[in-house]
Amino acid sequence: MKLDVENIVHGGITGALFGIAYIFARSWWTNDYSDATTLNLIGAALVGAVAGIAAFAVRWSTGADGK
Repeated sequence: MKLDVENIVHGGITGALFGIAYIFARSWWTNDYSDATTLNLIGAALVGAVAGIAAFAVRWSTGADGK
């Protein structure tokens, strides 16, 4: 696996979606939807995107894909 722009974008988008889903799931689980504000969603998307890109970078650097 090569760490190219396509993989970075894929990791960022996937991570951002997981971050947003986490905020909604946490709000649903606690029945407190005041956590699902715009700033919390943007923050979760940013943190998730960075984490997704970092996950691809670590996978690329360790050669964990078996190639």
